[in-house]
Amino acid sequence: MEIRKFLNDNRKVIVGVAILAIAGGLVLSFRSNHQVSRPVTQAFFSDDDGQTTFVDDVNTVAPFDHGGKPACLVRMYKTKNGEVFIAWLERYTERGRKQATQLLLDRKQGAPVDVELSGDLAFEIEVKRPHEGEWVRRDSPAGMDIVNKITSPDGSEIVSSVDP
Repeated sequence: MEIRKFLNDNRKVIVGVAILAIAGGLVLSFRSNHQVSRPVTQAFFSDDDGQTTFVDDVNTVAPFDHGGKPACLVRMYKTKNGEVFIAWLERYTERGRKQATQLLLDRKQGAPVDVELSGDLAFEIEVKRPHEGEWVRRDSPAGMDIVNKITSPDGSEIVSSVDP
């Protein structure tokens, strides 16, 4: 009965403490769930089938000439144990490279983006795993396997993609 009497006699204090506890919980939840995102301005590329990588402007249209060799975009991931690895390499077809280059040029000049053309570019991308096989269209069954069935070299769980 003493607890009930204490609660009845101190209702305002109890309500205040409860409100503070809920507010504190909300603040902690918000902070842990909302990381500040920054725009991605750089990407990984490779000119030797993924043996090595280098960083360049994310708007660089691959393939492009890098020291006399064709360079492609690299998609990197990190495992639960912290290992970073290349999941696949990516480049545009010749037609896609021309379209992407034109879209970037139009955007730099302030022209409106051709949404239809921009959407068509998704069908002009080729992918491959590093050190394996031939380039295949990303929208083909083989290409979909490459981008959707990512496996780490050591078989550990993949936790996130990696940006420079």
